Amino acid sequence: MSKKYIVFSPITRLSGLLSADVVLDEGTIIEAYASSTMFRGFEYIMRNRHVTDAVYMTQRVCGICSIAHGAAASYLLDKIFENEIPDNAQYLRNIMFGSDFLQNHIRHFYLFSLPILSGCRINLLFTGRT
Repeated sequence: MSKKYIVFSPITRLSGLLSADVVLDEGTIIEAYASSTMFRGFEYIMRNRHVTDAVYMTQRVCGICSIAHGAAASYLLDKIFENEIPDNAQYLRNIMFGSDFLQNHIRHFYLFSLPILSGCRINLLFTGRT
């Protein structure tokens, strides 16, 4: 039995930094670890702010999935303040979240996947080299 260690770092085409460590034994993955080193610091930005600011502030955490962060914060506030949400309000939240989910997938495809699938050499586009 020969173990092989593989490290993928950084894993690109994400909206953040990610690393993965994989241990193979005779071609079978026996261990895998993922770690993220990105620190955005929103815990510090939220200091000395009112808790209701979280809905708007957390949407700035990620440039890709802003509604998801805002929705999570609003669900938290509902629990804190014991809010009862009418069915129509929940339907509206679901529509907003679904729309965000759809546009995220479109954005990921066109910005992260399509350039690779088309054979585009991205590093040359941004450096100006030919």
